[in-house]
Parts: sequence; C-alpha cells; structure tokens
Amino acid sequence: MSGKKKQVPWLTALVLQRISKRNAARKLAKRKDTPSLWQRFRCLRNKAMEAVRAAKRAFFKSLSSKISTTKDFWRIYYSITSVQQQIPSILSRGVTTATSAFDQATMLNDQFASTFSARDTPLEVPARSGGESCTSLEVIRCSEDKVYHALCAIRPQVAPGPNGILGWMLRGASLSIYSSLTMIFNAFLRLGRVPSAWKNSNVTPIFKSGDAGLALNYRPISLLSLVSKILERQVHDVIQQHLLEHDLLSDVQFGFRPGASTQEAILADTKGWHWSLEKSENVACVFFDLSKAFDSLPHPLILDSLVRVGIGREVLLWIRDYLSDRSQQAVLRRIKSPAVPIKSGVPQGSIQAPFSLLSQLTSSARFLYLHWEGLAFSLMTSATTGLFRNKKTFWLFRMTLI
Repeated sequence: MSGKKKQVPWLTALVLQRISKRNAARKLAKRKDTPSLWQRFRCLRNKAMEAVRAAKRAFFKSLSSKISTTKDFWRIYYSITSVQQQIPSILSRGVTTATSAFDQATMLNDQFASTFSARDTPLEVPARSGGESCTSLEVIRCSEDKVYHALCAIRPQVAPGPNGILGWMLRGASLSIYSSLTMIFNAFLRLGRVPSAWKNSNVTPIFKSGDAGLALNYRPISLLSLVSKILERQVHDVIQQHLLEHDLLSDVQFGFRPGASTQEAILADTKGWHWSLEKSENVACVFFDLSKAFDSLPHPLILDSLVRVGIGREVLLWIRDYLSDRSQQAVLRRIKSPAVPIKSGVPQGSIQAPFSLLSQLTSSARFLYLHWEGLAFSLMTSATTGLFRNKKTFWLFRMTLI
C-alpha cells in the first residue's frame, strides 16, 4: 500500500489560493474550450508557478538560521521528505493474518515483544568490585530550577502517554507544580522507586521499509508519561555530566554523545584507512548487523555497565526499579492491544534508551581494548566501526545498530 506524502511546508495560503484559481481555470477552459479561457488559464498557471518558486526560495532561505548542527539538518530533511505509511487492511505475521484494528494491534505488540530477551529471575543490583573506578556517583537530586525549565520546554503538541496528560497542560501549570514535582521526584530517587503508572507505555508502530503488510517491518516508538520523562531527563543529565567530567566515555564513542557526530567518526576512520593504504597495507571491510539493539539489551548488562562507570547503589536502585515490571500495549486507530511485559531493553522514546545503549557500548569498547592488540574503532549512533591492524592487514568491522 503506498504511503501518503506530507504537504510541503512552503505551500503558504497565497500559494494555495493561486493553485486553486489555476485549477478552476483549467476545468473551465476544458469544459468550454475557448481561446480566451485557455489564455486566462495559462496566465494563472504562470502566476501559480512563480508563487511556488518564490515561496520555496523563501522557505529554504529561512532554514539557514535554524540549522546549526547536523541533527537540525536531518530533522528538517525528514520532516519534508518523510512518507506517512498507512497500515493495510490485512496484516500478516508468519501464517497468521489480522484484519480488525484490535487484532492488528495485538499482532504488532506480540511482534515487538518477540525481540525481548527472556528474564525470569528478579533483577538484582550488582555489587561493586574493588577493581572498579574510584570515581562514583552516589546520589542524584533534582533542583526546582531544572524541573521548572523542563516543564517550560515541553512542546504543547507533544503526544501524551497512557495517562493522557497533555503537554500544554503541564507547560501551562509549570509555575504551580514545579516545586511539588521536585519534592516528589527527590522522594522517588531517595527510595529507589518509580510509580507503577509510569512503567506502562503506549506503543505506536512506525513503518520501516519493505512490505507494509508484514508486522516485522514495523518498529515500536513508546509514548511514556510526560511527567516521568521529566524525571528521566534529570537523571540522564546528571549521569551524562558524571561520565564527561571524569572522562569515563571511550574516546572512540561518537554516538549519543554531545558535541560528537558520525561525521567525526567517518573522518577518523578514513584517516586510518588512508594511512594504511599509504603504507601499502590492505584494507578489508566486514559488516555486522545488531538487530533490535534497544529492545534486546538485557537488563543485568545495563546495570553491570553502570557499575563499571561508578554509578552508586542509590542511583542503581532507582534505575533497577525503572527497568523492572514494565509493560506496553500497541495502539492502532485508538484501539489498544492487551499489555505485555517488557523483559529486556529500554523503551524507544524514553530518555534513558540512548544512555543505556551508550553505557553498554562503553563497556564493550573497554573489553575490546583489553583483548585485541592494535585495535582502532569508532562507536556511532547508527553504525559502529572497528578497525583492526595485524601487520599488513586492517579489518574494519561495522555493526549497524537498528
């Protein structure tokens, strides 16, 4: 089933008005077929084309002030070129088909849940060994100032989570609730607890590529409680600052890191390749695909990697409770599927998702450095490249993280 393309953003009211007049003139000229009407149509057609071109030039000229990073560029690019894919009337998973909205939502939720790695035992906080880094982050507390600014930064049109609290409500009430929210957040951090209502998420299926009639060609985006995401942001920012201040991230980590980009990773890689070729050495590439990285990452590995970078017990208890007893249901055409437990990974759409993967990649980088002599590689958001040198041979390992 073909997708419906978005209306381009440079079509202003004036442009649409001229296009409407052009279309009306064309219909009239076709019906009556007189030279004067055809001449009028051609005149209106030319005016419409001039209006479209002028509006398009003005739109792209205005973008220059909005693009300061590559992230801004790609955000604008995808907003212009993305296609809205409608789920077809018949959806398949294996030999099973679904036609109703409820059955399709259930099928998609089951497909998303099939990527989870099983965990039947309670999630325990790992003990910190004596050999770990002495730099530690024992306590996280939210400040009223940061909570207030986080409330004010909520986009009014952002999609709400399962509780239905809208972004404009929180933003409008920010002056009245920021102090109370800060007290509640700090109490949860001290107790190491996350409310059960914040552990449920609505999952929106997003089409990736291929056959739109197959459930496996969709990926989940979780809509979480907006209040819980404010607390997540506070925790994320403090942990990220801890990692950066104490130089706990690998130098080859480019993804999920402020001030770094895939362009820098590509430059670093190509520099190594050119250096190898100048010495008449061989360069070989091998590609690895790590599918469903966010969904399949085991929770014990997340906690282990956090221990290795000095995250203290109180913070770990909160993160453990955040990961435990989570559930999700797919929502399709306002119809919800039955909820299923989340046994691994972090919901895509949460603030903690990129950081959880980042911490595991940092631990993996340390492992590779210890076990592979002469290793040079880079870790990126969409791809992880590894470059091995053994006398006259370089091996490039690229692991695409989907």
